[in-house]
Amino acid sequence: MPPLRGHHQLSTISLSFAHPDWPFSFDVDKDAASASRRAVLGMLAADRVPMIGYHMPFPAAGFVEARGDGFRFVPVSYQLMG
Repeated sequence: MPPLRGHHQLSTISLSFAHPDWPFSFDVDKDAASASRRAVLGMLAADRVPMIGYHMPFPAAGFVEARGDGFRFVPVSYQLMG
């Protein structure tokens, strides 16, 4: 399965992952947006789908893990070859 590109679905990494139910000012339908974030993060965590995100910490590729009532981003190991 190709990695999911997470850009507009997940905004601020620390908030979107830890608190997917918290609405953001750009959410047109706040309830639907929160439910969508929780559903996508839940799927990524349950199926361990690799994801790439534009606003993620380097290397911007990794996985999602469930953490309490929210989630967390786990970057893949990155090593320069040389």
